[in-house]
Order: sequence, then C-alpha cells, then structure tokens
Amino acid sequence: MSRHSFGMDYMPCGTFEANAVFFAIGALTYNLYLGFRSDTLDGGWERAQVQTVRWRLFQTAGKVVRHGRQLFLKISAEALEIFARIRERCARIMKEGGAVPETS
Repeated sequence: MSRHSFGMDYMPCGTFEANAVFFAIGALTYNLYLGFRSDTLDGGWERAQVQTVRWRLFQTAGKVVRHGRQLFLKISAEALEIFARIRERCARIMKEGGAVPETS
C-alpha cells in the first residue's frame, strides 16, 4: 500500500506538530481502510489497493431516475449485491462490537 493513496506524499505544514497530526490522521485512515477491506469486502479484494476499491465501489455507473415524485438510483445488479453485502457486514460488525444499542 502506497502512502500516495492517502495523500501523504509530503507533509503540508511548516511545523513538526502540525505534520505529526497530519501523519497520524493518514495512518488512522490507512488502518480504517485495511479493516474495511478485510472485514466487509469479499475474498477477492484482500490485495486490492485503495485506488481499485475507490474505482470499483465509488465510481459505479448509475442513472438517477425520477418516478412518482421520488428519486431512484439505478445501478447494476452486481453493484447492488456488493453494496448490500457491505451494508450487512457493517451492521453485523457494529452489533457484535456493541456499537448499536440493543432494544427490547
């Protein structure tokens, strides 16, 4: 994984403390990405770089359609399945981790 994927090509500030915060945020982002990739994406993504994930997930082709005073986003069935699995896994992780309070 390249630091370039997270905008850490250079330190943007003139002070050590500001650059340390910038680097810490970049490291946190990198670790969150690794967790997202390993815990929520399918097996074929384990070696995917951030540019690939960004391209395959966030630059998905779709069409915005207005029907019955509502807006819909039409995407491929494959993309819809991927997003549904990601959403299910994220919900499971949050529930298992205690992030979502249980209701009776």
